[in-house]
Parts: sequence; C-alpha cells; structure tokens
Amino acid sequence: MTAVHSERNGGAVQAVFFDAGFTLIFPSRPVIDCYLETARAVSHEHCDTKLREAFNRAWAAGTRSDPGDHRSSDALERERWHRFTLKIAQEIPELLPHHKAWLERLEGAFDTGDGWRLVSSAPPLLRDLRARGLKVAIVSNWHAGLHRIVSSVGLADLVDFVVCSADVGFRKPHPEIFQVALRQGSVPPSAVVHVGDTWDEDVVGAEAVGITPIHILGGPSTTRNPTTRHRTIADLSEIAGLV
Repeated sequence: MTAVHSERNGGAVQAVFFDAGFTLIFPSRPVIDCYLETARAVSHEHCDTKLREAFNRAWAAGTRSDPGDHRSSDALERERWHRFTLKIAQEIPELLPHHKAWLERLEGAFDTGDGWRLVSSAPPLLRDLRARGLKVAIVSNWHAGLHRIVSSVGLADLVDFVVCSADVGFRKPHPEIFQVALRQGSVPPSAVVHVGDTWDEDVVGAEAVGITPIHILGGPSTTRNPTTRHRTIADLSEIAGLV
C-alpha cells in the first residue's frame, strides 16, 4: 500500500491526529444496550421496543439539531446530548416524565473511563508512531470530560496532546479546531494526516485545511464522496503502513 506522503504531501508525515470516539475508543458495551438499561432503571413501564426504534431514528438523523452550528463548549456539548435524549423520550410516554433521571444515568455511564474501551491495536500503533519521531494527538468533538476519559483508558501516556472541541470553542469540521492542533504540534498541514470515522467532521474538515484524511469505514457515518481525495481503511492497524 502506497504511503500517504509519497502521493499527497511530497514529504514525510510529521504528525498523526486521531479522532477519539469510534476511532481510538469505543463504548464498553453497545450504546443501545446502555440506553435501554438506564431507561429501565428510571421507568417501571416496559418500553424497550419503542426506545430502540426511537433511538435508531434519532441516531440516523444525527445528534445535532443544526448541523451547521459548529460552536462548542462543555455546556453546549451537554445541551446537545440533552436535546438528543429528549427527542427520543418525547416519542415514549412511559419514559418522558423520567427524562432528567435517565439522562443523569447515561452521563454516569458514559462520562468515565468505565464506559469506554481502548481499541486493542491502538497502544502498539501509537507507541510505534512516536518511536518513529511522529507527533501523535487526539483531535475530537467532545465535552470537557474527554480529558478524564483519555486518562482513564490509558491514552494520556500514548499521545503528545489532546485537542477537545469544548476547550477550543469550535467542533470539527470547523477549521479552528484543526488549526489549534497544528499550532500546538508546530507542524504544517501538508505534513499531517487525520484519522477518523465520521465523513463530514474527519474527512471533509481535515481536507479543508490541507490535512490528509484517512477514513475508517464502519463507524456511525460512512458516507463516501468519490470525488474527494482521501484514504479509506477498515482497521486502525492499517495506519502503520500508510505513514
């Protein structure tokens, strides 16, 4: 497989940026299972089928009410989660009165390292990249809890820095979050690749600032535009052969 830099950059890759969720870390258990179990804990009425159907519709529609709004902060990211879960609960009369308690349980499940698992191929890959002299960073859309999660799953010692949208004020695909990462890494965009699972955020966003995107297929968003220059991979372990 041809290395990224020989085809696109005309020089060696100096840094690799990674998305966090569904790239380096995954939920410890299926997301829908957690949504169902936390709902059962706050509502005595059986609503599994309704919740599963409502969740699938909401997930397919996207987690943001306004896809063009790229602002970010801890409060904004948590408000988006509030709106997403409320949208689901509004379709389920048995759950709606318990929405607040349900969301609190979901936050408890996903706000700590216990709610996430590190991809098994990530540690050796990240160590190898850094041993080769490359800078390695996480660039992710997340609330401020990302730093706690990164530390809990053992990623903090495997990357050089973490750029979180809630800290920057903008989320991918907005160019500012990528620019902050470039400044922090002291690297030009032409010498960087960005790896992620989401098309608009990780592929389109990275390419817009001159970063080479590598798209991991199989995540929550796998839409492809064949006119856009990018790499696609099926597994994180393929990165080592591309840079």
